[in-house]
Amino acid sequence: MPWRSYQHPAVRDLVWLIASAPLISPEHAQDPHAYWPSAEDYLALYARHEPWLRQLDAAPQRLEAVLSQARDLRLGRYAEDLLHFWLSDSDNHEFEPVAEHVALRENGITLGELDFLVRERATGQLWHIELALKFYLGTYTSSSPELRWFGPNRSDSLARKLSHLRNKQLPLLSTAPGKAWLDAKGLSHEKPPRPWAWLKGRLFQPQALVAHPHQAQWFSVEDFQCYAENHPYQWYLLEKKHWLAPHLSTPSQHPTLMPESLLTGFLGDEAQALIGYHGNDEVVRIFVVGAAWPGCISATV
Repeated sequence: MPWRSYQHPAVRDLVWLIASAPLISPEHAQDPHAYWPSAEDYLALYARHEPWLRQLDAAPQRLEAVLSQARDLRLGRYAEDLLHFWLSDSDNHEFEPVAEHVALRENGITLGELDFLVRERATGQLWHIELALKFYLGTYTSSSPELRWFGPNRSDSLARKLSHLRNKQLPLLSTAPGKAWLDAKGLSHEKPPRPWAWLKGRLFQPQALVAHPHQAQWFSVEDFQCYAENHPYQWYLLEKKHWLAPHLSTPSQHPTLMPESLLTGFLGDEAQALIGYHGNDEVVRIFVVGAAWPGCISATV
C-alpha cells in the first residue's frame, strides 16, 4: 500500500488511484479487445512514476490550485480530476494528453463520451482510457450462491457496468462516429487506439462469508451491533470524500456514530458506509444496510 507513505490527502488519493489493484482481474474481465491491467501492472505503473509523485507530495500547490477550481464535487469527478492532472502534466515522461471528455454522436444521439485519449511517448501508441470508480456490495441467495454485486443505492451493478464498458464505452473509437472523429483530428493515420479499462474501487463481502474481521464487508443492523459488541472500535460515518485511499484519515475527520443509534437510524432500504478505528488507527471499512435493502435488489440488474 504505497499511498500510506504520502502526506498530502489528494496526492495519497492519486497514488491509490494509480497503484491500487483493479476491481476485477483481467481473467474475470473476459474482454480480449481491451486492456484490463492486473494488480501487478498497476504497481509497475506506479513504480515508474514514483519520483514524480514524491515531488508532488513535497510541493502539492499546483494540484491544490487545480482542485480548488472544481465545480463538480462528486467522487467520480474528483477521481477524473486527479487522473487528468497526472496524465496532462508536462513532466509525465510516459504519456502526453491528446483529448478528454469527447462526446461522440450519431444522428443527433450521443453514443458515449470518452474519458481520456493519451499517447504513449516511447511508442506513439494511443490509449483510450475509460475511468470507472465503483463500490459494490455482494449478495447471494440459497438458490443462487454466486455473488452478485450491487451499488449501495442498488441503481448500479458490477454486471451492468462490465457490460457497459465492454459493449459501449471501450469500443467507442471503433464505431463510425469514433473513426470519423479520429480522422477529423488527424489521428486516423496513427496506430489504432487501444482501449484501457481503468476500473478501481472496493468490493464489500457479505458478513457471513468473511473470514477476517477487518475485511471490507457489509452487515444488517442487528449483525453490525453484534460485531460492534465483539470488536470495541470507535465508529464513524464514512463520507464519500474519504472513500478512496484507506488508512490515511484520522477520527477527527469523521462524524461520530454510536452503534446503538442504528436501530432508529437505519430503517427501510438505506445503506451507510462506516469506518472503525482502534485509537487513531483505521482498522475496517464496512457498510450497514437497512432491513429492506437486500430485498430491493431483485428488480435491478
